[in-house]
Amino acid sequence: MDEMGVLKKYTGVLMHDFWPAYAKYSCQHAYCNAHIIRELQGVFDGFKQEWAKDMRKLLEEMYSRVFKEEAGLSEAEIQEFGDRYDKIVGQGELANPKPQKKKGKKGRTKNTKGGNLVNRLKKHKHEVLRFLTTNGEIPFTNNQAERDIRMMKVQQKISGTFRTETGATEFAIIRGYISTMRKQDQSVFQALKGLPVAQPVLISSLGAE
Repeated sequence: MDEMGVLKKYTGVLMHDFWPAYAKYSCQHAYCNAHIIRELQGVFDGFKQEWAKDMRKLLEEMYSRVFKEEAGLSEAEIQEFGDRYDKIVGQGELANPKPQKKKGKKGRTKNTKGGNLVNRLKKHKHEVLRFLTTNGEIPFTNNQAERDIRMMKVQQKISGTFRTETGATEFAIIRGYISTMRKQDQSVFQALKGLPVAQPVLISSLGAE
């Protein structure tokens, strides 16, 4: 990640899962709620802990209010959601008491799956709810980023990988061009038609930032 030369200089909001390597960067952070919801569902399915189901419902309710209803939440409403979040985290802590270290056993005591998750939700509340506190300026998940790199992984796994560095570079350029056209609500077909005659659609011509 350092070799790519991007994250060390990045000053915006980096959205990701809880992999510790991402947290070392000094930019702002947000945690992907799609990953969190999957973990909550796993805790509920595997251990029948009601707090996990309640937290999932709360996150989905927040998502609906911010992105589907586009409600433009007030500070009081954001605070109410935050208080409900804290209450459920408290229930999660009660369901997962801190493990007691066995006498004579060295090293850190292993926590439960539910315990680890509730600890992360408590410690990183601000990053988990950044989509809420910014009224949707920060997305709910990093799914868009994963969709953007999916075709690269498909090419590597299914289509025989890349034979040359030049081929990989050209593939990345074309996929980046297609992805950009979609994000700018442009016809991908029309945008691709201009490439053989050296008439690509330029972002500057769309008035995009």
